[in-house]
Amino acid sequence: MGLVVGRKKLNPNDAFRRFNNDEVDVLMINQSGSTGASAHAIPTGKVPREKVRQRVMIVLQAELDINTEVQKRGRINRTGQIYKPIYDYITSAIPAEVRLMMMLQKKLKSLDANTTSNQKQSSAILDVPDFLNKYGDKLVVEYLADNREVNVLLGDPLHLLEAGNSEASTGEDAAHRVSGRVAVLSTHMQEEFYNEMAQRYVEKVDYLRQVGEYDLEVEAMNLEAETTGTQVVKMGTGNDSAFGTDSVLETVTANVLRKPFTREQLHQLLNESLAGVTPDVYTANIIHDFEGHHQARLSQELDETRSHYEILIESIGREKKMKKLEADLDEWQAAYKMRKSELETARNKKDVTIKEKAENNKRYLLQLFRFFYPGRLLRYPITTFAGGHESVTAVFIGLQIDNRKSNPFAPSQVKLRFALANGRKYLVVPASMSADLLATLGQSTGMPELTINDVLTEWEAAVKAKNVDRSTRYIVTGNILQAFADFPGKLVSYTTVDQQIKKGILLPEEWNMSKEVDGSVTIPIASALPFIKSLQPNKGFTADGDLSIFRGKNSFKIILPDSRSKGGAVYLDKDLLALVVGNNFQKTADKMVADVRADDISNFVTVLERNHNLSVVVTAEQFRQVDRSKRVAASRKAIMLPPPENPAPETSARIVDFDRRRRLVMKAKALKLRFRFAA
Repeated sequence: MGLVVGRKKLNPNDAFRRFNNDEVDVLMINQSGSTGASAHAIPTGKVPREKVRQRVMIVLQAELDINTEVQKRGRINRTGQIYKPIYDYITSAIPAEVRLMMMLQKKLKSLDANTTSNQKQSSAILDVPDFLNKYGDKLVVEYLADNREVNVLLGDPLHLLEAGNSEASTGEDAAHRVSGRVAVLSTHMQEEFYNEMAQRYVEKVDYLRQVGEYDLEVEAMNLEAETTGTQVVKMGTGNDSAFGTDSVLETVTANVLRKPFTREQLHQLLNESLAGVTPDVYTANIIHDFEGHHQARLSQELDETRSHYEILIESIGREKKMKKLEADLDEWQAAYKMRKSELETARNKKDVTIKEKAENNKRYLLQLFRFFYPGRLLRYPITTFAGGHESVTAVFIGLQIDNRKSNPFAPSQVKLRFALANGRKYLVVPASMSADLLATLGQSTGMPELTINDVLTEWEAAVKAKNVDRSTRYIVTGNILQAFADFPGKLVSYTTVDQQIKKGILLPEEWNMSKEVDGSVTIPIASALPFIKSLQPNKGFTADGDLSIFRGKNSFKIILPDSRSKGGAVYLDKDLLALVVGNNFQKTADKMVADVRADDISNFVTVLERNHNLSVVVTAEQFRQVDRSKRVAASRKAIMLPPPENPAPETSARIVDFDRRRRLVMKAKALKLRFRFAA
């Protein structure tokens, strides 16, 4: 039997002191205890080192402010501790609370990225599948399209029923909006939703990692890269911060981390998929199972739709509009008849929509099942850097269908597995990714259908050149932020041959430097001012943002798209309007045009860079001229630096000596640069 007695309120510092001295075993705090005091595992005057115990923080409710949450956790995780702390986040058995953990993890990723440049800093403390992002948005739309009954129970939050198809991805934050309503479902349906979404999200991320398109995290790679060449591809603005530096394309020799399957490995995978039957029998079994499931699923959807509209028809008399007409029987009957006709028409239209969608889905899947069979030799299209496609030899391994799912033949649930004869090695593609699969089908149509042994022979020849330990790759380093839009590769944190760790944009394995970069360099528009001034009449420069500058007789003509989304930021800029003739842009066809006097072009271009960060592409020779001028200017500036003011007496002699030597060195460099420039 327990006894509840009153006690005197302790000062927070006294409470922490008693906990640190092992006078109490448990300390309960809220956000008021998130700063100031320490409770980490260290010896005290009353607790010797050998008796110090590990700290465990049990969090019943996370703080809404992530900064407060991290501060609170920091009470038991501080410098000098003997044992690292343990954090236990307690949630109820209600699956909807997974969303709260995902939101907490999302906040932690954002905080970690801002403070340590590492989104995974807190993953050891809290790691749950977080699909509250752009990839999760698309997967949630697919889930609701595949699970119509769940969508109806949630009140059609994305308006899929109104649109009649899964293309109605209404804006962003679909995952956030839908997960916010999942709590109204039964706990069993909540659990199914989160388990299914977690699995789909993990599979989606795995696929994106394989094709090098996952861009939510920086991936760590042990490349042991050795730089063999460098080239500036985008010139920085030149300010003192890291964001003012150049973007550099490095040619490196790096480890090959993923090699294609060997002949023996591929043969084993095919045998596992076929399980002792021929490819024809394998395909026939899949089609038989699919057609039976398809018919049952179609009948179920039609029955659900008819039941839904029957309930609506039975409830016509209870609608507010009908109750207002009860006093006039004739008017009530006419309204009833009209309302019933509307619902019957809507039901018939919905039946047609369901049948058409089911038929299209059936036709599409049967096309895939009949074309892709284990052991078929294919040409798999890979998107190139410039947006084109190249083909790589591939072999279809088999289908992956989980019959335990409620709708196993939904396109998003049917997985097609491919072995690729390059560094991607292996791909699992959901049937819902129709563009990739139909492109593969199109490029592979007409290829000979070979026996398994012949396919393995072709495969062995295709992967022979890829089974190497080191290969040439291209990485953009330096100012990777400004280069990311122009070089959409994979953000990586990679090792170098001398054991350094660098960050950069790893370009795709198929990226071809000679095709994609012809020696041209993107530079800030202000750096191109000498070339703009030296333009011949009727010649011009085009900057990003579709802004063109043409040389006239005594002025420069500025041309922009008339669309406000494309050119509005420039032609509505008050600073720029003050520099153009007439202080206004004139509309000509689909363009906005203005003239700038030759004397004002320098100021105009400077404002363009300062306010809009525009850039232009120049040749390699033009860039070398800009770079030389930039270095000469920097050297001259260094020589002109004044000596330190009021140096301390005890260090003045040393400073003067250092300053003298620095001036001599910089002057020598400047003279050397000027000599090279003149030459």
